[in-house]
Amino acid sequence: MQGATQQATIPPAIYAIHPVITGSGKDL
Repeated sequence: MQGATQQATIPPAIYAIHPVITGSGKDL
């Protein structure tokens, strides 16, 4: 659940590195 809040804090570049954090990184 926290990942949803984190995505607003961390830049999109992190999604590519750690998509597991957001889970939605795959969609992006």
